[in-house]
Amino acid sequence: MEPCLKKAKILQENEKTDDKLHNYRQWVDTNGFKLSSKVVISRNGSCAQYGLVAVDDITEGECLFIVPRTTLLTPLNCSISQIFKNDTELCKQENGWISLVLALMFEYTNQNSFWSPYLKLLPSDLDLPMFWPREELEEKLTSTGVVEAVEKDVDNIDRDFNKVALPFMRRHPESFCESTHDIALYKRMVSLVMAYSFTEPDSGTDHDEDSSSDSDEEGGGPDPLVISPPMMTPLADILNHISENNAFLEFSKDCLKMTALKHIKKGEEVYNTYGNLANWELIHMYGFTEHYTNNIYDTVDIPSSVIVDVASAMNSYRKLPDKLSYLTECGILGDGATFIFGRSEIMNADSLTTVLKVLNMNDENLNNLKEDGWLSDDNQDDCDSISYENFSKLPASWKSLVQKASQCVMGRYSTSLTDDIKQLESLNNKQCNTVANLRLFYSLNVRIGQMNILNKLTMFCK
Repeated sequence: MEPCLKKAKILQENEKTDDKLHNYRQWVDTNGFKLSSKVVISRNGSCAQYGLVAVDDITEGECLFIVPRTTLLTPLNCSISQIFKNDTELCKQENGWISLVLALMFEYTNQNSFWSPYLKLLPSDLDLPMFWPREELEEKLTSTGVVEAVEKDVDNIDRDFNKVALPFMRRHPESFCESTHDIALYKRMVSLVMAYSFTEPDSGTDHDEDSSSDSDEEGGGPDPLVISPPMMTPLADILNHISENNAFLEFSKDCLKMTALKHIKKGEEVYNTYGNLANWELIHMYGFTEHYTNNIYDTVDIPSSVIVDVASAMNSYRKLPDKLSYLTECGILGDGATFIFGRSEIMNADSLTTVLKVLNMNDENLNNLKEDGWLSDDNQDDCDSISYENFSKLPASWKSLVQKASQCVMGRYSTSLTDDIKQLESLNNKQCNTVANLRLFYSLNVRIGQMNILNKLTMFCK
């Protein structure tokens, strides 16, 4: 079974009687959007609720649609934009995220909103992990990184609502009602911003040249210097995600343009990319995963605390407290630092290399490093950054530490790799049309992908 790649809830009504879709298409047709005749906004042929499907062959470089900037939903473009422009207190307290959530709250509850047909097509109940019962979250996603990310989200949402959003709404009672615009609605709008908003890199060119969205790494735009506030982007956000996408979004002065990245055959779905995201990041922010075999950007983290615990237990490193203290002062260890292992590369290989070098240093090199910040010539033979390709050439002590650390992380999962694969195979043979089965399906793909990388890492260390 193909996984549902964007939204968890599967709608069953026939597309012909889908009033929300009909109204949305009509809204797009009458508000300056330019949609190629080779694509259609549809439920049929989409891997999720809605998507963009090719109804004719599309060649690389073809423009699929254009979104006028006047249709973007931002605090400075919404129905109460003047309130946001004049509220200096809000500007001091945040960088645009909370403002967009507040604008979205207002428009979402405003039946006469210009964006009403668009907002009604968005899911009203995104099944992100932050909405799961705590027990289920821990059962399915412990040790994946999701539980900790959700905890941080919940804390931030509560803080931002009570310290920023609620005081703002109380300053503007003509537009907001506390009984309607409450914490529950705020949390739902946060989930929509997490899953559907775009941010535009500000290259300092005042949009004279096209630049890609920060969620579109394939776009080839200039390196972003400053990340703009998020914005809701109708039509562009209806595209579903795969890591090897076939379209990308470009930003220009007056509009946004979706362009085919490669040849797309008639009947195929048009996919954007939300970035080079691991499955644990996808389920955390969007409520779905790719199949673990397909996500080329999947990763697993080994916390620096695990490296410290394993090194201490091995009892084979001279002056270990001094070395750990130095690495912590450098910011490589401590404060939630992790080492990120991907399917084909180690994402922060330089940091891991530094840790292993310092832990295995003799006294002279350690003193030189602490005093002068450099390694002596005697220690330069192994200065290349670690990669999977050169793992076999690493000193045995280095490989032993990494192996023990990866085994330690593997032991933190509540299930085994073999059992998870069997369970996923059994799920693939049945209809994943319930929330419970979809949560399990996505969680299994997160866990299996991570445990596969840890297994690979362990094998490299032998």
